[in-house]
Amino acid sequence: KSLSDRLAARGSVVPLGLVSNNWGGTKLEMWAPATVFDECGVSPPPQPLGGPMWNAMILPYAAGPMALSGFVWYQGEADTATTATAALYRCTFRKMIGA
Repeated sequence: KSLSDRLAARGSVVPLGLVSNNWGGTKLEMWAPATVFDECGVSPPPQPLGGPMWNAMILPYAAGPMALSGFVWYQGEADTATTATAALYRCTFRKMIGA
């Protein structure tokens, strides 16, 4: 059964849609707001500060008339090349999801 079939069986009338919002080859730094790096102790923060993908491709769906209530995120291979970058990714990914 599809997700929409399962939701309908429960009596849900919430619209369900998919938005493909991606850019291949980018690291988490491009997608996370600047506050994430402060919270994870990254100093100086990566440039460009404030994650241009966050500002352009995520933030518009976080508030206002286009607000979404759930996301599926697939990304991370480029951010886990070493043990140190994998540990940083663990912090920055969680903070970005909570932003």
